[in-house]
Amino acid sequence: MLILLLLLVFGCSQQPEDKPIPTYEFPYQLNFPSKTLLLPDLLQEVSGIALLPSGEFACVQDEEGFIVIYDTTLQEINRTVKFGSKSDYEDIAVKENDAYVLESDGTIRAILNFDSEGYRREKYRFPFSGNYNTEGLCYDKKNQRLLIASKNAGSIENARSGRRQIFEFSFRDSSYNTASVFSIEFEDVRSYFQQNEDTIGLNAVEANGPMMIFKPSAIQIHPISNHIYLLSAYPPMLAVLHHKTGKLLYVEMLPTDLHPQPEGLSFNAEGALWIASEGKNQKGRICRFWLKKD
Repeated sequence: MLILLLLLVFGCSQQPEDKPIPTYEFPYQLNFPSKTLLLPDLLQEVSGIALLPSGEFACVQDEEGFIVIYDTTLQEINRTVKFGSKSDYEDIAVKENDAYVLESDGTIRAILNFDSEGYRREKYRFPFSGNYNTEGLCYDKKNQRLLIASKNAGSIENARSGRRQIFEFSFRDSSYNTASVFSIEFEDVRSYFQQNEDTIGLNAVEANGPMMIFKPSAIQIHPISNHIYLLSAYPPMLAVLHHKTGKLLYVEMLPTDLHPQPEGLSFNAEGALWIASEGKNQKGRICRFWLKKD
């Protein structure tokens, strides 16, 4: 009986080993685009892109209130859709036949059936006070929502910690969530570069400090992994967050010769990544990157 009790106690004390968290492997080489599209003058200040099922891009630029449909095969503007007056337009997302355009103050302009003559417009105001300067917008099909990334901190506390937030607009009740759903912080980025012995990234982070580092300009959801991709215009970087926990999985400095001011992100269904960049003193561009082959 004593032996049996000892066996039971010993057996119960054995805890199953935690499964190791798999190492994340970033699936692109951002120094080697498979294709580069040089955009016409109208899109020199391209601020957002959304890849359409037709293979065309729906684009917005900083000031003009119209959607530019860009043909990637002919490499020319196919048509434009006027939706508003001049403002500060930062990104675009497309949900079926509807387009959503983000303004820097967090206002979302909905252009329903945007590619038809009878389109209808709606507007949703950002409910948070503070200078967030919202620049990133994407459609999350699985969760029926839009994700909105803020370029600025929005508060002194966030500025001191280098925290940038991601907000949620739900299609279920056509409203913003009352709190942010994800964030990226200075210390997360700094620690990542330090742990991975990336001296270039670490020097850039420490030189800029919490007030400036990682200012999101675009956001997108990977069609295969569902992870969240975040683009920073200055310093030029791309980060990946876990789609459930929001944990920083990866961050990389972008080469400025390819991405002088990265402002737009998009994917096709197979996972090809497109990064759009404002031209500054040259033409705007969109670069395509294939998934790495196993």
